[in-house]
Amino acid sequence: EAAASTGGQIMPPIMGAAAFLMAEYMNIPYAKVAVKAILPAVLYFTGIYIAVHLEAKRLGLRGLSKEELPKIKNLLPKLYLLLLANLMLFFHVGTGAEAVMTGLFLLLFFLSGHTRTGIRLSVIYFGLLVIDLFVVPLAGEGILLNLLSLVSVGIRMMLPCIITGAYAFSTTTVGELTSALRRMHVPESVIIPCAVVVRFFPTVQEDYHQIHNAMALRGI
Repeated sequence: EAAASTGGQIMPPIMGAAAFLMAEYMNIPYAKVAVKAILPAVLYFTGIYIAVHLEAKRLGLRGLSKEELPKIKNLLPKLYLLLLANLMLFFHVGTGAEAVMTGLFLLLFFLSGHTRTGIRLSVIYFGLLVIDLFVVPLAGEGILLNLLSLVSVGIRMMLPCIITGAYAFSTTTVGELTSALRRMHVPESVIIPCAVVVRFFPTVQEDYHQIHNAMALRGI
């Protein structure tokens, strides 16, 4: 990204603001500036290519073989679970069916080794479920109870989507996701936001722990 952005300043036909200033101050056509910039731009990107190639050979980096590529079949069940959760929200299934399906979704966290996440989500969902079953029938007795029931019901109904999404993204690497979506011929305009979302939250969590540890070392 840094190399492409830097090179884009001198790569015709659309160059950086400096090219327009050169044409204005030197009183020459912009096309002439663009033509003069072709050779430096080609040399720049050629140098970048050579540097990357040599660094990759030094580190022993290579492309994945066909057998090593992530399998679509490993991602499809997770996407189907996410679709099922969204359909549950859309068709507004009964509370009992929703609780059973959500329990099965939560079971996947425990089976995949994400026990702490599974426990947290289980406490949140079933806590809201208890509120809905015992507080909502009394909601007519006050404004606060009405507000509490409205918030708890709304969050509880969205939690299956959040749970399946968290499971899909926590058990799938960015490389597996992008590779599988490209093999499914999903547009890049969809793949890039998905990859950013998957990478964003783990990065924030990692940075938080590093900052917390650094502050603890300094006694803050």
